[in-house]
Amino acid sequence: MREGAEDCLWEEGVSDIRVGDLVVIVKPNPCGCDKGVGIIFRVEIIDRSERYNKCHWCKQRFGIFDQASGDGHASALYKLRRIPPLSESDEVKHEEELTAPPQ
Repeated sequence: MREGAEDCLWEEGVSDIRVGDLVVIVKPNPCGCDKGVGIIFRVEIIDRSERYNKCHWCKQRFGIFDQASGDGHASALYKLRRIPPLSESDEVKHEEELTAPPQ
């Protein structure tokens, strides 16, 4: 498990994030600002640096985390959840037979 992921309810999703994945920010910043929650972006870079270690809105600095960035957005991995492609979805069901509604 990656550092910072121990408090996640969906730990599995954090360790599975890779370059090229579509992700959504699901947790607020350590400062409490939650304006980024709900932002969706495609991961272009995963690294550990000081580049994005402050809040975009209140400018408060926080620790260095493993981070993902792309599409003009960045976030610590522990705040992200991977959005699986439709081809991986178990919820997609195909119906074999179509029936006409009763008349």
